[in-house]
Amino acid sequence: MGFVSSFLVTQMGVRHVMCVEANPVLCEFIGRVHKANDISGVNVLNAVARTDGQETGNARFYVREPFWSSSLDQSPDYVKEIDVPEHQLSDLLSDFDANVLIVDIEGGEAHLFDGADLANVQKVYLEVHTRKIGMRGIKMCFDDLSALGFAYDQRVSCGGSVLFRRVRGR
Repeated sequence: MGFVSSFLVTQMGVRHVMCVEANPVLCEFIGRVHKANDISGVNVLNAVARTDGQETGNARFYVREPFWSSSLDQSPDYVKEIDVPEHQLSDLLSDFDANVLIVDIEGGEAHLFDGADLANVQKVYLEVHTRKIGMRGIKMCFDDLSALGFAYDQRVSCGGSVLFRRVRGR
């Protein structure tokens, strides 16, 4: 947690980074990682990004051990549940003027891009969670991104970590 954002700032020269994390404990940890790496100005938002058109309010987030198994999925074996503010994805992207997304949301990716406004986004790095969303969920995700003008890039994709690039001119 906090490694990717730290790498983007220190090694890639990215100047504007926002982390959206549902687990407040991990938000604090990300902040400590940034501080340890002498990184400032990274926005860490304790929230859940929602598909456009869904009502927002608070989401139930289920904390699990190990922490990377935590999700919005209520299936058993969670340690505790917490309420987390929700924001529509397009609003987050517009407000932040994001041009690259890195998405790892334990199954929430299946519907995330359905109707989203990704106008300024050029690349979407995505971890797909087959055990959570199945083949139909992967197809929905790929179809939604394709409909928004993105294509799968096999050169840098590997297994469940995939890159989509915006395709200009059809």
